[in-house]
Amino acid sequence: MKQTIIVRTALLAALCSVCGGTVEAQNGQGMVGETKIYKVKYFTGLAATPRSTYYIGGKGFANGDRLRFTSKSRLVRPTELTTRLHGTDSVAVTLPDGFVTGDYAMTLVRGNLEQSLGNNRIVMVGKMPRPVGIIAHRGFWDTKGSAQNSLAKALDMNVYGSETDYWITRDGHLVINHNHDIDGKVIETSTYDELKNCRLSNGETLPQLSDLIEVIKQHPNSKTRLVLETKEHSTDERNRAAVDAAVKLIREAGLLDRVSFTSFSLVALKEILRLAPKAKVVYLKGGMSPEKAHSIGIRGLSYNIKELRDNPQWVSEAHALGLTVNAWTINTVADMTEMTNLGVDYISSNNPLVAVEVEKYYAEHQ
Repeated sequence: MKQTIIVRTALLAALCSVCGGTVEAQNGQGMVGETKIYKVKYFTGLAATPRSTYYIGGKGFANGDRLRFTSKSRLVRPTELTTRLHGTDSVAVTLPDGFVTGDYAMTLVRGNLEQSLGNNRIVMVGKMPRPVGIIAHRGFWDTKGSAQNSLAKALDMNVYGSETDYWITRDGHLVINHNHDIDGKVIETSTYDELKNCRLSNGETLPQLSDLIEVIKQHPNSKTRLVLETKEHSTDERNRAAVDAAVKLIREAGLLDRVSFTSFSLVALKEILRLAPKAKVVYLKGGMSPEKAHSIGIRGLSYNIKELRDNPQWVSEAHALGLTVNAWTINTVADMTEMTNLGVDYISSNNPLVAVEVEKYYAEHQ
């Protein structure tokens, strides 16, 4: 059955606001007078199937325009396709059987005139990859007015997860912060009283994990999980103390089934498994094969994109063992599509709005 790939207006609009999300060709490059194409927009790296319809946005297209795809590989002959107008701001072409994955220079041809539309990567597949779950990295921090561990916006969006970092203070309080210090005060060696009036970038005071738990309770219908990272503390004893306090607090709140525990520290993750054997624990540091992770009870891998590029086989190996795979930190559309096409389960992103639109694209074209 033919599959039509529809470029959603919302997706184009979202991608245009993100550096690296779309490519916008220079207005009029290679054409003259009234024939120039402008506001050219497309996104790179999305998967497509043979005989599917591929869309490119822009102004100035006309009936009879042709689109030439010239591969960077000399082994692939250029393909020139007839376009069809799609509304007032895009054209469509049907990708033929035999069209191969590659990086292409796209050129619009109109009679004797030609205009470069820029370079694009198209990934041809026999079956569309599954959509990934989106984890809002450090909550929804890259939104104006949000702190670096904002949670409520992610809960409202119903994304898969909202990632948050926590530390334990010298006197046993669990506070939310990405860095090991705030306002020049090292969290581990400070008391909560010394930290409680420190201000985040949005003017809020330093939150505690208990504050986030209350936020989750206020969103009982949200499917969003709290992805809770235990930061690597200075000693194994401190790592265990942080985990002990966090698991106790979350268990008392009845939220163990809505939390995934992550850490670069194996000591912390092993302590979580000791306290809550059924907990979802995810290893962040990398350098560990799925087989090794599975042998010590780890239930998910969350690795930097470079590590997954270097070891793409780990995705299928992890799945064969029942482990999930997350890639971080994925902020461009090119990286989002690359990891989706690789088959990861989740991506952590500072741009969850854009990531959600990419996820919808794959969901709608299964």
